[in-house]
Amino acid sequence: MLTAKCVRENDVIVFEALPSIGMRKHCAGIISVSTSKLINAETFIDERYDYATIRMPLVSIEISVKRPFAVHIDRCTHEKFLAKCLEDDGKRVLVKSRVVNVKRVSKGYELLARVDGVAKRFIVDKLVLAEGFSQRFLRKLGLQCVRETLVGAQVVVELGKRMREGSMSIVFDENLARNGFVWCASLSGGRKALVGIVAKPPIEKPLAALLAMAKELFHLDIVKVHDMFGGHVFAGYPVTVVRRNVVAVGDCVAMVKSVSGGGLYAISRVAPIVAYMLDGDEGKGAGELYRLCGELREYYILAKALHKALKLVPRRSEALSIEVTLDYLDYDRYLRALYAMMKTIGAEGVRIRWSAEVFTHEAKYVGESH
Repeated sequence: MLTAKCVRENDVIVFEALPSIGMRKHCAGIISVSTSKLINAETFIDERYDYATIRMPLVSIEISVKRPFAVHIDRCTHEKFLAKCLEDDGKRVLVKSRVVNVKRVSKGYELLARVDGVAKRFIVDKLVLAEGFSQRFLRKLGLQCVRETLVGAQVVVELGKRMREGSMSIVFDENLARNGFVWCASLSGGRKALVGIVAKPPIEKPLAALLAMAKELFHLDIVKVHDMFGGHVFAGYPVTVVRRNVVAVGDCVAMVKSVSGGGLYAISRVAPIVAYMLDGDEGKGAGELYRLCGELREYYILAKALHKALKLVPRRSEALSIEVTLDYLDYDRYLRALYAMMKTIGAEGVRIRWSAEVFTHEAKYVGESH
């Protein structure tokens, strides 16, 4: 929908298989400040983050930033807003419309879709493929990516004792979340928390696992459990995303930040590029698109190196504790963020100490980790 919103010179039809827009809650909704601006989500912000801890077996990093570096948005409401924008622009959003076949024809592409249970055919000049988890049409149209499938689960809990407002905590530990991480973030000014896990499947008894981690890892005082949601999370990067009058975007072609699995960073940057390709100079747009794909490939290499290193760390190890104060942090571009933190080590705003605590957790949360 974001790509459709950016298109100016073409008529647009969006096919949505679900009965309504914004009905499926599956994303954590934590994004950078810059991404929230690019996707027009500033009015949907309900928490801003200026403090984070990152814990790993050998190091614990405490980061304080003088201004918010990330925000939490209501994704479902934002999706409904985008749909309303499309409607106001005269673009069509067909719900309960599942595309079942795509075929190249002389004038573009022929789509066979079941629209509210009725089979209909559409002829389109250009096609933006955003089929999410499925890659059926991606392969059929000759597009490629490197993609590994993880699963994510989150739960919103109400707290008896408030946690620090605007704070998040991330734990990388292969014994807890294989190829992933465990995390929590404040909501509602610290009165609630969002607790999540991303890991290689399966996650056994995810609700029980999340509540156990909320208490044991993050020391949360839970008084009420609200909604739980989740879905597939991906690591990878796009390889071939453009063919004759077709461009692939989103999860189907692994447009994600591989360390976190988040996709809104990439789609916020790629939507105007793809719209430009559809409306104007395809050659220039393709160049910008592949530069973004190269950046996502770098993130994938970083994620693979990180988890490979974590698998080699002894389960019991003392942790080096680093406290960092930054003026600014780009939450989306964490390679740059890591470099910025490395430059500050030894500076006035950084304190380093060996923790007396021993980092150890039993592998009891994720079934695959045993």
